[in-house]
Amino acid sequence: MIPAAKPDEMPVRLQSLRCADADAILRRGRVLLVHSLGLNAACYVPLCEQLPYGWQVDGYDQRGHGNRSNEGGFGLDALVDDAIDAVSQLAPATVHLMGHSMGGVIAALAAARAGSRVASLTLIATPSAGSAAFEERAATAEREGMEAAIEATLARWLDGEHDTLQVRRARASARSALQAMSMADFSAAWRALASFGDFAFADRSLPPLLCIAARGDASTPPEVMQRIVAQRLQAQPAGPARLSVVPGAGHLLPLTRPSPVAALLADHWTATLPDPSQFNEHRETP
Repeated sequence: MIPAAKPDEMPVRLQSLRCADADAILRRGRVLLVHSLGLNAACYVPLCEQLPYGWQVDGYDQRGHGNRSNEGGFGLDALVDDAIDAVSQLAPATVHLMGHSMGGVIAALAAARAGSRVASLTLIATPSAGSAAFEERAATAEREGMEAAIEATLARWLDGEHDTLQVRRARASARSALQAMSMADFSAAWRALASFGDFAFADRSLPPLLCIAARGDASTPPEVMQRIVAQRLQAQPAGPARLSVVPGAGHLLPLTRPSPVAALLADHWTATLPDPSQFNEHRETP
Protein backbone atom coordinates (compact mmCIF):
# COMPACT_ATOMS: atom_id res chain seq x y z
CA MET A 1 0.00 0.00 0.00
CA ILE A 2 1.37 3.44 -0.96
CA PRO A 3 1.55 5.69 2.13
CA ALA A 4 -0.47 8.89 2.11
CA ALA A 5 1.51 11.87 0.87
CA LYS A 6 2.21 14.86 3.07
CA PRO A 7 0.51 18.12 1.94
CA ASP A 8 3.73 19.38 0.30
CA GLU A 9 4.27 16.01 -1.38
CA MET A 10 0.85 15.63 -2.96
CA PRO A 11 1.05 14.40 -6.55
CA VAL A 12 0.36 16.91 -9.26
CA ARG A 13 -3.19 17.06 -10.59
CA LEU A 14 -3.13 16.34 -14.29
CA GLN A 15 -5.50 18.24 -16.57
CA SER A 16 -6.60 16.87 -19.94
CA LEU A 17 -6.02 19.63 -22.51
CA ARG A 18 -6.67 17.53 -25.63
CA CYS A 19 -8.20 14.04 -25.71
CA ALA A 20 -7.44 11.05 -27.91
CA ASP A 21 -8.81 7.52 -27.98
CA ALA A 22 -7.06 4.58 -26.33
CA ASP A 23 -5.74 3.20 -29.61
CA ALA A 24 -4.09 6.51 -30.52
CA ILE A 25 -2.51 6.75 -27.07
CA LEU A 26 -1.21 3.18 -27.38
CA ARG A 27 0.39 3.92 -30.75
CA ARG A 28 1.63 7.47 -30.12
CA GLY A 29 2.07 7.88 -26.38
CA ARG A 30 0.92 10.97 -24.51
CA VAL A 31 2.04 14.58 -24.47
CA LEU A 32 2.88 16.32 -21.19
CA LEU A 33 2.92 20.12 -21.28
CA VAL A 34 4.88 22.10 -18.67
CA HIS A 35 3.72 25.73 -18.69
CA SER A 36 5.66 28.98 -18.46
CA LEU A 37 6.30 30.98 -15.33
CA GLY A 38 3.25 33.17 -14.78
CA LEU A 39 0.82 31.11 -16.85
CA ASN A 40 -1.07 27.90 -16.10
CA ALA A 41 -2.05 24.77 -17.99
CA ALA A 42 -5.41 26.15 -19.17
CA CYS A 43 -3.65 28.97 -21.04
CA TYR A 44 -2.53 26.42 -23.64
CA VAL A 45 -5.95 25.09 -24.67
CA PRO A 46 -5.92 27.22 -27.88
CA LEU A 47 -2.61 25.59 -28.86
CA CYS A 48 -3.90 22.09 -28.14
CA GLU A 49 -7.02 22.75 -30.22
CA GLN A 50 -4.78 23.30 -33.27
CA LEU A 51 -3.11 19.89 -33.01
CA PRO A 52 -4.14 17.12 -35.42
CA TYR A 53 -6.57 14.55 -34.09
CA GLY A 54 -5.01 11.66 -32.22
CA TRP A 55 -2.72 13.42 -29.75
CA GLN A 56 -3.59 13.21 -26.05
CA VAL A 57 -2.20 16.28 -24.24
CA ASP A 58 -2.06 16.54 -20.46
CA GLY A 59 -0.81 19.43 -18.38
CA TYR A 60 -0.72 20.51 -14.76
CA ASP A 61 -0.42 23.71 -12.78
CA GLN A 62 3.04 24.19 -11.33
CA ARG A 63 3.57 25.22 -7.73
CA GLY A 64 2.54 28.81 -7.20
CA HIS A 65 0.35 28.86 -10.32
CA GLY A 66 -3.31 28.19 -11.13
CA ASN A 67 -4.84 25.66 -8.75
CA ARG A 68 -1.57 25.51 -6.79
CA SER A 69 -1.36 29.19 -5.88
CA ASN A 70 -0.02 30.34 -2.51
CA GLU A 71 2.78 27.77 -2.41
CA GLY A 72 5.63 30.28 -2.11
CA GLY A 73 8.98 28.98 -0.93
CA PHE A 74 9.48 26.26 -3.54
CA GLY A 75 12.68 25.86 -5.54
CA LEU A 76 13.76 24.41 -8.87
CA ASP A 77 14.26 20.89 -7.54
CA ALA A 78 10.66 20.72 -6.31
CA LEU A 79 9.37 21.86 -9.70
CA VAL A 80 11.39 19.17 -11.47
CA ASP A 81 10.18 16.56 -8.98
CA ASP A 82 6.61 17.53 -9.88
CA ALA A 83 7.32 17.00 -13.58
CA ILE A 84 8.76 13.55 -12.85
CA ASP A 85 5.64 12.77 -10.82
CA ALA A 86 3.46 13.78 -13.78
CA VAL A 87 5.48 11.58 -16.16
CA SER A 88 5.03 8.68 -13.75
CA GLN A 89 1.27 9.23 -13.60
CA LEU A 90 1.09 8.83 -17.39
CA ALA A 91 2.68 5.35 -17.28
CA PRO A 92 2.68 2.95 -19.00
CA ALA A 93 2.45 5.32 -21.99
CA THR A 94 5.64 6.86 -23.27
CA VAL A 95 5.65 10.64 -23.00
CA HIS A 96 6.39 13.46 -25.41
CA LEU A 97 7.56 16.15 -22.99
CA MET A 98 7.28 19.81 -23.90
CA GLY A 99 7.87 23.00 -21.93
CA HIS A 100 7.49 26.71 -22.53
CA SER A 101 9.97 29.24 -21.10
CA MET A 102 10.71 28.18 -17.49
CA GLY A 103 8.65 25.08 -18.24
CA GLY A 104 11.24 24.14 -20.85
CA VAL A 105 14.02 24.18 -18.26
CA ILE A 106 11.94 21.94 -16.00
CA ALA A 107 10.97 19.63 -18.87
CA ALA A 108 14.61 19.22 -19.94
CA LEU A 109 15.80 18.46 -16.41
CA ALA A 110 12.94 15.99 -15.99
CA ALA A 111 13.72 14.31 -19.31
CA ALA A 112 17.33 13.82 -18.25
CA ARG A 113 16.08 11.91 -15.18
CA ALA A 114 13.19 10.05 -16.78
CA GLY A 115 15.26 8.20 -19.39
CA SER A 116 13.38 5.94 -21.80
CA ARG A 117 9.98 6.98 -20.45
CA VAL A 118 10.32 10.20 -22.50
CA ALA A 119 10.15 9.71 -26.28
CA SER A 120 10.82 13.32 -27.31
CA LEU A 121 11.56 16.72 -25.85
CA THR A 122 10.37 20.11 -27.11
CA LEU A 123 11.54 23.43 -25.66
CA ILE A 124 9.69 26.62 -26.57
CA ALA A 125 11.23 30.05 -25.85
CA THR A 126 13.43 28.52 -23.17
CA PRO A 127 16.44 30.28 -21.59
CA SER A 128 19.78 28.54 -22.04
CA ALA A 129 20.94 29.35 -18.48
CA GLY A 130 19.90 30.96 -15.23
CA SER A 131 20.57 34.67 -14.90
CA ALA A 132 20.95 37.41 -12.32
CA ALA A 133 18.25 39.22 -14.29
CA PHE A 134 15.73 36.61 -13.10
CA GLU A 135 16.64 37.27 -9.47
CA GLU A 136 16.28 40.99 -10.16
CA ARG A 137 12.75 40.48 -11.50
CA ALA A 138 11.79 38.87 -8.20
CA ALA A 139 13.37 41.72 -6.23
CA THR A 140 11.76 44.38 -8.42
CA ALA A 141 8.31 42.83 -7.96
CA GLU A 142 8.79 42.81 -4.18
CA ARG A 143 9.91 46.43 -4.30
CA GLU A 144 7.34 47.86 -6.74
CA GLY A 145 4.35 45.54 -6.30
CA MET A 146 2.60 42.87 -8.35
CA GLU A 147 0.62 45.20 -10.61
CA ALA A 148 3.80 46.86 -11.86
CA ALA A 149 5.41 43.44 -12.27
CA ILE A 150 2.46 42.18 -14.30
CA GLU A 151 2.54 45.17 -16.66
CA ALA A 152 6.31 44.83 -17.17
CA THR A 153 5.96 41.09 -17.80
CA LEU A 154 3.20 41.51 -20.39
CA ALA A 155 5.12 44.27 -22.14
CA ARG A 156 8.20 42.05 -22.39
CA TRP A 157 6.24 38.99 -23.51
CA LEU A 158 4.22 40.80 -26.19
CA ASP A 159 6.84 43.25 -27.41
CA GLY A 160 6.57 43.61 -31.20
CA GLU A 161 3.30 41.68 -31.53
CA HIS A 162 0.58 43.18 -33.71
CA ASP A 163 -2.76 43.90 -32.05
CA THR A 164 -4.65 40.91 -33.46
CA LEU A 165 -7.60 39.12 -31.87
CA GLN A 166 -5.32 36.18 -31.00
CA VAL A 167 -2.83 38.51 -29.32
CA ARG A 168 -5.60 40.24 -27.35
CA ARG A 169 -6.86 36.87 -26.17
CA ALA A 170 -3.33 35.82 -25.21
CA ARG A 171 -2.84 39.05 -23.27
CA ALA A 172 -6.10 38.56 -21.37
CA SER A 173 -5.27 34.92 -20.59
CA ALA A 174 -1.76 35.77 -19.40
CA ARG A 175 -2.97 38.72 -17.33
CA SER A 176 -5.58 36.58 -15.59
CA ALA A 177 -3.01 33.88 -14.78
CA LEU A 178 -0.50 36.42 -13.45
CA GLN A 179 -3.13 38.19 -11.32
CA ALA A 180 -3.93 34.85 -9.65
CA MET A 181 -0.34 34.57 -8.37
CA SER A 182 0.74 35.86 -4.97
CA MET A 183 3.88 37.93 -4.58
CA ALA A 184 5.53 35.00 -2.78
CA ASP A 185 4.69 32.64 -5.66
CA PHE A 186 5.91 35.07 -8.33
CA SER A 187 9.18 35.74 -6.54
CA ALA A 188 9.80 32.06 -5.75
CA ALA A 189 9.30 31.12 -9.39
CA TRP A 190 11.79 33.72 -10.65
CA ARG A 191 14.34 32.70 -8.03
CA ALA A 192 13.89 29.05 -8.97
CA LEU A 193 14.65 29.90 -12.59
CA ALA A 194 17.61 32.06 -11.55
CA SER A 195 19.12 29.05 -9.78
CA PHE A 196 19.28 27.02 -13.00
CA GLY A 197 22.82 26.48 -14.22
CA ASP A 198 22.84 25.72 -17.94
CA PHE A 199 22.37 22.87 -20.39
CA ALA A 200 25.71 21.24 -19.61
CA PHE A 201 23.63 18.29 -18.33
CA ALA A 202 22.77 17.59 -21.99
CA ASP A 203 25.71 15.19 -21.97
CA ARG A 204 23.25 12.74 -20.42
CA SER A 205 21.06 10.70 -22.71
CA LEU A 206 18.24 12.98 -23.86
CA PRO A 207 15.47 12.15 -26.34
CA PRO A 208 15.18 13.78 -29.78
CA LEU A 209 15.08 17.54 -29.20
CA LEU A 210 13.18 20.31 -30.95
CA CYS A 211 13.70 23.92 -29.91
CA ILE A 212 11.11 26.45 -31.07
CA ALA A 213 12.02 30.15 -30.90
CA ALA A 214 10.19 33.32 -31.90
CA ARG A 215 11.92 35.77 -34.20
CA GLY A 216 10.65 38.76 -32.19
CA ASP A 217 11.17 37.34 -28.69
CA ALA A 218 13.00 39.92 -26.58
CA SER A 219 13.33 37.50 -23.64
CA THR A 220 14.75 34.42 -25.37
CA PRO A 221 15.72 35.29 -28.96
CA PRO A 222 16.61 32.49 -31.40
CA GLU A 223 20.33 32.92 -30.62
CA VAL A 224 19.68 31.86 -27.03
CA MET A 225 17.93 28.67 -28.07
CA GLN A 226 20.61 27.95 -30.65
CA ARG A 227 23.03 27.64 -27.72
CA ILE A 228 20.88 24.82 -26.30
CA VAL A 229 20.97 22.98 -29.63
CA ALA A 230 24.74 23.52 -29.88
CA GLN A 231 25.32 22.16 -26.37
CA ARG A 232 23.20 19.13 -27.11
CA LEU A 233 25.00 18.39 -30.40
CA GLN A 234 28.39 18.89 -28.79
CA ALA A 235 27.50 16.33 -26.12
CA GLN A 236 25.65 13.97 -28.47
CA PRO A 237 26.71 14.60 -32.10
CA ALA A 238 24.42 11.81 -33.33
CA GLY A 239 21.45 12.90 -31.23
CA PRO A 240 18.62 14.59 -33.14
CA ALA A 241 18.43 18.27 -32.19
CA ARG A 242 17.21 21.20 -34.24
CA LEU A 243 15.93 24.75 -33.98
CA SER A 244 12.81 26.09 -35.69
CA VAL A 245 12.04 29.83 -35.67
CA VAL A 246 8.50 31.21 -35.93
CA PRO A 247 8.56 34.61 -37.70
CA GLY A 248 6.75 37.65 -36.37
CA ALA A 249 6.09 36.23 -32.92
CA GLY A 250 7.11 37.09 -29.35
CA HIS A 251 7.66 35.15 -26.15
CA LEU A 252 4.03 33.99 -25.91
CA LEU A 253 4.12 32.26 -29.30
CA PRO A 254 2.21 29.15 -28.12
CA LEU A 255 -0.68 31.50 -27.31
CA THR A 256 -0.29 34.08 -30.09
CA ARG A 257 0.78 31.71 -32.91
CA PRO A 258 -0.87 28.40 -31.97
CA SER A 259 -1.27 27.08 -35.52
CA PRO A 260 2.39 27.14 -36.69
CA VAL A 261 3.58 25.96 -33.28
CA ALA A 262 1.11 23.06 -33.34
CA ALA A 263 2.32 22.03 -36.80
CA LEU A 264 5.94 21.96 -35.62
CA LEU A 265 5.00 19.95 -32.56
CA ALA A 266 3.01 17.33 -34.48
CA ASP A 267 5.82 16.89 -37.03
CA HIS A 268 8.40 16.43 -34.27
CA TRP A 269 6.34 13.94 -32.29
CA THR A 270 5.40 11.93 -35.36
CA ALA A 271 9.03 11.72 -36.49
CA THR A 272 9.99 10.03 -33.22
CA LEU A 273 7.42 7.23 -33.56
CA PRO A 274 8.62 3.71 -34.47
CA ASP A 275 6.94 3.91 -37.89
CA PRO A 276 5.98 7.52 -38.68
CA SER A 277 4.72 6.56 -42.15
CA GLN A 278 1.63 4.90 -40.67
CA PHE A 279 0.36 8.24 -39.36
CA ASN A 280 -1.29 10.53 -41.90
CA GLU A 281 -2.38 13.59 -39.94
CA HIS A 282 -4.82 14.65 -42.64
CA ARG A 283 -6.45 11.25 -43.01
CA GLU A 284 -7.36 10.72 -39.35
CA THR A 285 -10.60 12.34 -38.23
CA PRO A 286 -12.44 12.22 -34.91
